[in-house]
Amino acid sequence: MERAIPGFKPALSRAESAALAQAFASGWVGTGLYAKLFERQFAAFAGARFATGTNSGTAALHLALRAAGVEGGEVITTPLTNAATSHAILYNRAAPVFCDVEAETGNIDPGKIESLITPRTRAIVAVHLHGRAAAMDAILALARRRRLRVVEDA
Repeated sequence: MERAIPGFKPALSRAESAALAQAFASGWVGTGLYAKLFERQFAAFAGARFATGTNSGTAALHLALRAAGVEGGEVITTPLTNAATSHAILYNRAAPVFCDVEAETGNIDPGKIESLITPRTRAIVAVHLHGRAAAMDAILALARRRRLRVVEDA
């Protein structure tokens, strides 16, 4: 008898569980009605004009970096994350530049980003690690000042 060790227990409300069951019962779990509805609602939640669902975080990073136009440039990020972050940067023909992290959170240290910016820097990938949000106010202020794109990886 095989026994599985769960990696996590989903935290879903009854309404969320019912919505998932309805989506699965419809037979459209990919790019159908429910995916389009999710994309519209997520865009509204994020204050964006558009949102695109993907099959993985890696695919999302790849597309976000492609949209940010990082090819041929450098992207500042943290070394303390899944390899998929750097892989997405490399796949977009850009070079990852690793920034030190905050000792308290393990997240990218916004105070150390600016010294890494060069004329080739195109973007910053801020990773929200272990349920702790990166210091986005400071990162976004720096990015606006230096005209850089920001991609959040959570």
